[in-house]
Amino acid sequence: MPSANEGRDSAKNSVALEYATKRDRTGLPPTVVVRLLIMAGTCVLLSVASLWVVYSNANDEPYFGTIRKSDALLQVGLGSVLITLWLGWCGVLMVLTISRKVNRGLCAVLIWPIIVLCFLGASVNGYVSDLITFQTTPSLQGGWQRPTSPVVSPSPSVAAAGQGPATAPSPPSAPLTLP
Repeated sequence: MPSANEGRDSAKNSVALEYATKRDRTGLPPTVVVRLLIMAGTCVLLSVASLWVVYSNANDEPYFGTIRKSDALLQVGLGSVLITLWLGWCGVLMVLTISRKVNRGLCAVLIWPIIVLCFLGASVNGYVSDLITFQTTPSLQGGWQRPTSPVVSPSPSVAAAGQGPATAPSPPSAPLTLP
């Protein structure tokens, strides 16, 4: 027959086990909830910053003319930092998944950083290629200008007749090739 002390010992152990597996309203241990909140918060912050860089690049395209330091810092500097932070975020998520600290289903979220990294990479690459094109194309070094119609001088016979200036046929234009 069990003694009274054995009953108390088993009650102590069950209380200790219940405390060790305490869960919040979501059914997850508090440390997992904190990890998920930190990962979600950093994902939102990185997304907002990345979208700002991409949209500002799309708004300011093309980068011909004067080179501003603020544009270079935003597009190349902040864009590269955000790419590095996104890669680190993906690495942390993979480490947490491999060590089973978060659910494997969270790896489905990795599609969003892949999309954002593609847009950020295109933004940085587009800015740099615009600057390279500007520096290597002599006709663009004065800044981009809208093409003007050719100046046409009136022929003597038409001007004498008072019919206005004659237009000469324009030469065929060669296709524009970039280096």
